[in-house]
Amino acid sequence: MCWELRSSTARTPSKNNHPDGWGHLGAGTSKALGIHWNVTQDQFHVAVPPTPVDVAPTKRTIASTTAKIFDILGLFSPITITAKILLQQLWKLHLDWDTPVPDTIATEWQRWISTVPAIASHPINRRLRPLDVPILSQQIHGFSDASANAYGAVVYLRTVYQNADVSIVLITSKARVSPVRPVTIPRLELTAAYLLSKLLLTVSTDLNIPIHDVYAWTDSTIVLSWVNKSPTNLKVFVANRIASIQDVIPPRQWRHVRSKDNPADLASRGVSTSDLLNSTLWWGRVLLGSRVLLQIGHSYSVILPSRTPLKLEPSPPLFKSPVHLMTSGLITLHSTISSGSWLGHNALSPTHANLVSIVICQPS
Repeated sequence: MCWELRSSTARTPSKNNHPDGWGHLGAGTSKALGIHWNVTQDQFHVAVPPTPVDVAPTKRTIASTTAKIFDILGLFSPITITAKILLQQLWKLHLDWDTPVPDTIATEWQRWISTVPAIASHPINRRLRPLDVPILSQQIHGFSDASANAYGAVVYLRTVYQNADVSIVLITSKARVSPVRPVTIPRLELTAAYLLSKLLLTVSTDLNIPIHDVYAWTDSTIVLSWVNKSPTNLKVFVANRIASIQDVIPPRQWRHVRSKDNPADLASRGVSTSDLLNSTLWWGRVLLGSRVLLQIGHSYSVILPSRTPLKLEPSPPLFKSPVHLMTSGLITLHSTISSGSWLGHNALSPTHANLVSIVICQPS
C-alpha cells in the first residue's frame, strides 16, 4: 500500500518550505492521533476530549471516554489504568451497556472524569536528553510491578554527561488490568516482568542511540528467584514466561528495588491525576538522588529472542539515515539526523536536527 504525503511541519522554519512543494502545518501546535506537538517549545501534549460530568455514567459512556484518550507512549498509564479497572468491575457485574452503574462506581468515575482533563495541559518534553553536553554513558532501566487489580512496566533512559551531570527521562510504559480469573500475586508479578522484558526489547532495538547498559528492576523476590532458575525446574505457567524473559534479559541484569522506590507501582494500582502530575517518582526526578540507580554493576548485553547477543557497548553516534517511528498508516514521525535518540520523543539538540516533521498521510 502506498501512502501519499500531504503536509509536514518542522521546528526549523526554513525547513517548512520543502523543495518538493509539500504543504506545511505551520508553527505553533500540530496534532495527529490525539498527540499535540508544540513546535516552538518542542513538547508533546495528550489530547483529552471534553466529556460532560453531569451525565449518568453507563458502561457505554465509560468505555467510550476511556478509549478516546490516546496515550500512545503510556506516559499517563497510572491515570488511564484507573478507568480500565472501573470498566472491568462493570464487566464483572454483567451490566447492560446502557444501564446506570452502581453509586460507588459512579462516584469514582465522576471524580476521575473531572480531573483527567488536567493531563492535556501537562507538557512532555520530546527530547530524551535534555542537556546539550557531551555524553559519557547511557543506560536503559525498566521497572515492573503488579497488584490484584493491574500490572505494569515502565522504562527510563539514564544519561551520564561528561560534566558529571545525570538526567533520567521517562521513555514509555504499559499497564494492563489483571485477569478476571483470580491469579496469585507472584504470578501477576511474573506477568509484569514478562511485559517489562518485551518492552525493554522494543525500546533497546528502536532507540537509535548507543546504549551502554540495560537493567530490569522488580520488588518481587519470588520473581528474582524464578529468573535465576532453569525453566526446566519450574511449572509450565512459570517456565514459559521465565524462558521468554531469560531470552531477552539475562538473570545477571535483574535487580531488586524496594516497593516505595518502584515507579511501576503507580502503574499497577492507579493514582489520581493530581498525584501523578506531581509525582517525582514517576517522572524520574526522585530517581536522580535514589540509591536505586546510583550504584550499578558492570555492563552486559541484551539477548534477542533469536539468542543472538546484541552488544550494547558505547560507540560514536554517527549515523545519517532516516529514522522512522510511530508508523501506523496515519502518521509517520521521521527525521534525518546526525546525532540523537528516538522513541516518540528524542534527544536532539536544535543544532543537530536537520528536519523534524509530523507527516499526515492518507491512502492513495
